[in-house]
Amino acid sequence: EELLLYAKNTLQTIDGIRIFGPKKPVGCISFSIKGVHPHDLTEILGRKGICLRAGHHCTQILHASLGVKATTRLSVGLYNTKEDIDVCIATIKEAIAFLRR
Repeated sequence: EELLLYAKNTLQTIDGIRIFGPKKPVGCISFSIKGVHPHDLTEILGRKGICLRAGHHCTQILHASLGVKATTRLSVGLYNTKEDIDVCIATIKEAIAFLRR
């Protein structure tokens, strides 16, 4: 719970991010970033060993009502640390810079 809240607060430092879900994240965090397709983002992250998921996550109706075609989902496990989140966010920012140029 603490790690998810840390991840959400850290994600909010990213320009153009839109986080979906409750104020206090439960289980995972879904988000989109203006001008960046979730599949492009997760492809770049995956090549760097960071595994996030992209798509509609079996919630097509919800995505349609929110006006998004897909989102990126960040999940944490018992083995994750704040340092993992920091590396993930830094790599997301690098990927965004690459994709927006």
